[in-house]
Amino acid sequence: MQEKRLRMLFAARKAKPGLSLVEARRILWMYTSPDVYRMLVHEGGWITDAYQRWLSRILLEALVGRGKE
Repeated sequence: MQEKRLRMLFAARKAKPGLSLVEARRILWMYTSPDVYRMLVHEGGWITDAYQRWLSRILLEALVGRGKE
């Protein structure tokens, strides 16, 4: 499912400039790994909502281009 989402992002030309599909896969894989969730929520004491807000923000910053400003 994540591969499909990344392909849609690139097809819509919304990916961050200079970001390759391979690099995007690695970024998405790393940030959405169960280990990151475990470290931040189970071991770090984050509440699930805080983790979800952080993950949304960090993925947008890492994967999506900002457009013209």
